[in-house]
Parts: sequence; structure tokens; C-alpha cells
Amino acid sequence: MAYGRYGYGHLKSEEDVATIGIHPDDAAEQSLSAGDRVTVTGDEGSVTAKLRIDTTLSLGTLHLTHGWIGRNVCQLTSPAIDPQTGQPVMMSAIPVAIAAAT
Repeated sequence: MAYGRYGYGHLKSEEDVATIGIHPDDAAEQSLSAGDRVTVTGDEGSVTAKLRIDTTLSLGTLHLTHGWIGRNVCQLTSPAIDPQTGQPVMMSAIPVAIAAAT
């Protein structure tokens, strides 16, 4: 999937890229299908976006690219900042739950 500097120009909207990826077995377990609107919720907040089925993901793993307005993975992370790097303490392996959006 091309996005960012080299591919974003041909996309009609961020809806074309800012999706939540899930392994097909995890989607089936939750009765979710490609294109469904889902909400991912963590300890710090939630993000709602269109679901994308992705066979390359490991079971139990979701994928959401950071940096999209309105669908920003940073809404799920802790506000704590690592004093040495200046980066959020947790930017991956964020424990979350996924469900159909209401």
C-alpha cells in the first residue's frame, strides 16, 4: 500500500489509507468484516475507522498507521514522555480492544 510522500496524492481521502488492519481469524472471532467501521479502545482513548483484513498480521495484532487526523494512534498511547528520547513511552504493543462502532 503506497501512502505518504510518494503515494498519497492519488488517494481521494484519508479513508483510503487510515484503516485498522486485523488478521482474518481475529475478525471472524469478533464477527467483523472488511469495510466495517470499528472502534479500537485502549486505556487512554479510542479510535474509530474502517476495518481492513490483512493476512500478513499475526493473530492478536492490529495495525493502525500513525499521523492521520481523526484516526491517530497517539489517541491510544500514554501521555507520558520518555525523558531521554522525547517520544511517548509506548508507541507499539499497546493493549487494546476492538469492537464494531456504535
